[in-house]
Amino acid sequence: MLKKIALVAAVAASASFATYNFFPVGDANKGQVEIGDTYAWHDHWSMNQVKINAKYNIMQNFELSLQNIGYQIWNEDDRCDDTKSCPDNDGFKALTVGARYQFMPILIGALDIQLPLNSEDVVGDYDPFGLYAAIQYTQEFVPNLWFGSELGFDWKFEDEKFEEGLKMTIQAEIDYTIASIGL
Repeated sequence: MLKKIALVAAVAASASFATYNFFPVGDANKGQVEIGDTYAWHDHWSMNQVKINAKYNIMQNFELSLQNIGYQIWNEDDRCDDTKSCPDNDGFKALTVGARYQFMPILIGALDIQLPLNSEDVVGDYDPFGLYAAIQYTQEFVPNLWFGSELGFDWKFEDEKFEEGLKMTIQAEIDYTIASIGL
């Protein structure tokens, strides 16, 4: 049971926010790329997707990012066979373009634009344009131990059939960096 709770928490955390992270914006002309695979399952359902995130600091205190550039390999009921009643829902996922500006040493403003580029096989008819705006607080408690938090608002614009409304998220994370391993 504990493994299922941990898995659900990890999947929810990875899908719940768009901003790249909650820690200070880096130095100018530096960047980072992350490549990841998400696999999740529950009872008879499973899914797998590969995604890439990238950020680049174009000037001091200002960062641009591309997030969730990915491909969904599958997302289906495992009891399904390859019939017409069980769709082949692999395809490209929508991406998010983001910006963060650190206007004080401990405060960062963030804005993400969620582009409706999902394959219809992945999401069906629902694929709205969205905005995510957030304010982040970041602080180094002791050397190499950072705390980051965020208050964000996610607004999906009305799609052809659905309207989600405004969502508020409150999140936090801790990051510890090992200075040197000495290998």
